Amino acid sequence: MATKKNNGKQKVKEMEGWRIKSLADAFAPRPPREWAVDGLFAFSTLNIVFGVEGCMKSLLMMDMSLCVSEGLPWLVYGDGSGYKFETKQCNVLYVDCDNGSLTDDERINSFAISHGLTADEKSSFKYISMPDDFDVSDQATIDKVVIIALALNIRVLVLDNLGLINSKDENSPEMARVMANLRKLANRGMCVIVVHHQRKSNGGQPVRLGETLRGHSSIGAALDFSYFVSRKDATDSNVIVTPSKCRFAPVKPFGAEFKYTWIGETKELETALFLCHDIVDDMEKAVGLVPMLLGSVGEMTQTDLVRELMRSGVSQRAAKDAIATGLKNGLVSSRRGSHNATFLSHVDGNPQKKLLSRIVETTRK
Repeated sequence: MATKKNNGKQKVKEMEGWRIKSLADAFAPRPPREWAVDGLFAFSTLNIVFGVEGCMKSLLMMDMSLCVSEGLPWLVYGDGSGYKFETKQCNVLYVDCDNGSLTDDERINSFAISHGLTADEKSSFKYISMPDDFDVSDQATIDKVVIIALALNIRVLVLDNLGLINSKDENSPEMARVMANLRKLANRGMCVIVVHHQRKSNGGQPVRLGETLRGHSSIGAALDFSYFVSRKDATDSNVIVTPSKCRFAPVKPFGAEFKYTWIGETKELETALFLCHDIVDDMEKAVGLVPMLLGSVGEMTQTDLVRELMRSGVSQRAAKDAIATGLKNGLVSSRRGSHNATFLSHVDGNPQKKLLSRIVETTRK
């Protein structure tokens, strides 16, 4: 009998890829967690940055990626008084399946110029535009990424965007396997950041911020961090980044301002970068969150909207003031429901396009 038991233990030890740990492993000394962007993106993590179309999430990640590749602080203040985030210099790979090669070249060139970088084949920043057959639901693609990552010593991998880098239906349970493949890349020590979109509707039911992430619930469940990027309208240069999931230390919402210049009289970028933009007060937070929440559900009771704003770090007063001003300016509509409840909705089908742009001006007067 003893021999059979010993044989069983030996077989368990020999199981490839199955290392059974004990409390001795949990208590063993381990290195401190390392951050590519201090407190925001850690190595060996899987992350998503999401928002509606046109919220500048891709531009934001390009700027951050170049700063990380050079070890430059990210989101400096325009007056030179400081910066928002430290970065750890490492090799970065940006894979874009969305914006196109010409756009990538233009944007990356303008960011690089703004950060004082020059043309260099040996730079720590690499990018791939519109690769053929890039499908992270397929093991062959994962294998290619691993080969590239090992050859170039890639520590930060940005993938833009989730809907275009995999062939599975975003709303199907098959996304669990896609996220598992991305987790395998993160487990190799990389900080994996995926750009994604916000979903547009939730059948009128109130939701938490993280639940507005488009696609199957397995997407959000697999993440270490997710960040929602919001913008008042297409003409506003400021964005607000609000954490919707933090597996480790909590992250406070922060703002960024997009600065750029054109080449002569053209509409081609010459310089571009994001500067630190302090979120002035709770009202500004509410301005960024109200259109997202109403836009995701179509309609919500005032009580539920205030509650969800407070869960995202907005004070009750600021939440109520933002709603009241929106109603006054005709940017938010209301109706009476059963039990005297007030139901709120956005005025048009695209709240990010123009909703609450006048609220900011009104509240600052």
